[in-house]
Amino acid sequence: MLTVGKPWRRASFLFAFTTFFLIGGCSSQGSGETANASTDSSADASAGAADDSSALPTASKDTSQDEAPDTLSPQSGDSSTRNPQSTDSNPTPTTDISNLEPDTGSTVPSDSIEKEETHTSLASDTDGDLLSDEEEASLGTDPADPDTDKDGYLDGHEVLAGTDPLNAEDKIYKGGWPFNPNKDEEIATDWDAPPAVGVQIPRFKAYDQYGDLVDLYDFMHQGVPVVLDLGTWSCKPCNGLAQFFSDGDLSAMNPYLWFAKNGKGGANIDLNGSSIWGCQTDTDCDAEEYCYIKDDDEDGVGSCKIHKYGFVRDMIENEEIIWITVLFSKGNPVQQLDADQWHKEYPNDNIVVLADTDLQLQKYLQVYAMPHIAVLNEDLEFLVYDVGGPTPGFNALMGMQ
Repeated sequence: MLTVGKPWRRASFLFAFTTFFLIGGCSSQGSGETANASTDSSADASAGAADDSSALPTASKDTSQDEAPDTLSPQSGDSSTRNPQSTDSNPTPTTDISNLEPDTGSTVPSDSIEKEETHTSLASDTDGDLLSDEEEASLGTDPADPDTDKDGYLDGHEVLAGTDPLNAEDKIYKGGWPFNPNKDEEIATDWDAPPAVGVQIPRFKAYDQYGDLVDLYDFMHQGVPVVLDLGTWSCKPCNGLAQFFSDGDLSAMNPYLWFAKNGKGGANIDLNGSSIWGCQTDTDCDAEEYCYIKDDDEDGVGSCKIHKYGFVRDMIENEEIIWITVLFSKGNPVQQLDADQWHKEYPNDNIVVLADTDLQLQKYLQVYAMPHIAVLNEDLEFLVYDVGGPTPGFNALMGMQ
């Protein structure tokens, strides 16, 4: 769970307190698995040559190498991209959820509060939570505590969102995701505007693993980059990456060379009493390395590779970035249940999992190779946009270290 005290939490409290202070006590408030719509199988093969990830199968048969990019089947009836645990073979028709509002849960009566914009400069807000002390007295919240119910959200933010600032169970997002009180003031990018570096992503909404309708613009202005990770159930490196992010075991990423680089560059390793260039098992390599055996000459000798991007999990755990996994399928549409099952399969409370039911984000980003990694700045403008796969995105994250 994303917790109070982390960068976006500090940003929210700082924003609220600074606003109150300034106006005199008043708040104004490389490549991976490819997703190709073409039916030409050669496109999948050529994409595979571009990077070292595994290929996504066509409708029902995986003909790829683990090292080739994963390709998304163009066949609309491909059930292989569906959650294997799901029993819904005939999902109900989906609707466009892009304009829906989040389920607000229990609410404070609107006639008992003033909205943030109705405050006057004469109002006193001792704790800087965007509620005047008078309002807090009426609501029963603590005027000296910006988060009365200790659920991770400012009292004023809960009032704006329609949740109960006195009930820790009634929170804006069950996952504890950030909340941007000014998101409605943003001029959202049109979905027809093509993605590119420097362009702000459109306002995407989707259901998360906890059943909440999540607004992407809530992650805006939180002081840290946002990473979008798009993939499918049948994308092998997508599953491997999620497994590594969940349990920290790097071996899940051993088959994918885009996640690695050459280790010692030909270190002389003594195997079975003889000096050879390469490795036969992981124990022949250093702790941060693994043995990748591409046995072209059938001598049983491979090379030590080092996990190049293992640091990304630390960035997620330290909340230096916000990681959002977005599931989609060009076969049976993914549902909220898919996000729920993905999280149960690969639990990590710091990762948001969304279901792109209508393929809105997948189409906008023109996802071709998976995992598709797009890196956004805190204003949700693209720092990296590339349809070729995960490598450019991961390299950008490496540059942030």
